[in-house]
Amino acid sequence: ADLTITFGWAKPAHFLAEGPALCGVVEVVSLDIADAHVQTALITLREGKEPATGADRDVIRLARVERPQVKEPGHKYTHGHVLVLSGGVGKGGAARLAARGALRIGAGAVTVGAPPSALIENAAQLNAIMLQRVNGPGGLAEVLLDERMRVLVIGPGLPVGQRTRDFVFTAFEADGERSFVLDAGALASFSDAPEALFAMTAGTETVLTPHTGEFRKLFPDISAQMTDTVTSGSAF
Repeated sequence: ADLTITFGWAKPAHFLAEGPALCGVVEVVSLDIADAHVQTALITLREGKEPATGADRDVIRLARVERPQVKEPGHKYTHGHVLVLSGGVGKGGAARLAARGALRIGAGAVTVGAPPSALIENAAQLNAIMLQRVNGPGGLAEVLLDERMRVLVIGPGLPVGQRTRDFVFTAFEADGERSFVLDAGALASFSDAPEALFAMTAGTETVLTPHTGEFRKLFPDISAQMTDTVTSGSAF
């Protein structure tokens, strides 16, 4: 629909799942329903980003997530499948955090890819997120035969070194059009050869998330310029 008219107040279906894509613009017609009747509801949905204050402190504010219009009923893979590579035993926290973030912002399916030794640890701490055995770069190549995996997050909890480099190379060499987020170990592993990283990511949909130290190693010229600017006291 281009326009949906609803009476009294907005309903959960206008905000959740396929609702925003199917409803178009939502207009609420009050019908002069008394506020006292509205207050009997356990949860009131109101659109907006400002923090709730005063009488609104118990209001749950939901933003309408605009998803692509679908002609047929969708399923989880309609809204994208994110694969987050995890580190080994005791090194999976960052990957789990990234996976939960991907699920929260609207990914239809999220999988944590972990080495065999770390599967049980991740399984004990994840709900609504799938698990996939990834036994090294070769194992990643096999997993990526599934073209439904549209986004890869590589780096959180991964050690710095050739093995992590090989994970990145394998991901970019796999067939299929994908988007990438490279973080932490995936960036630090190219600190001595940033040109190889830039050549590989050129022309792709890739987001780099370096902290200050990683940024300094990957972009020494820009980092030096920023340092000189801060030292001189002028605005960058």
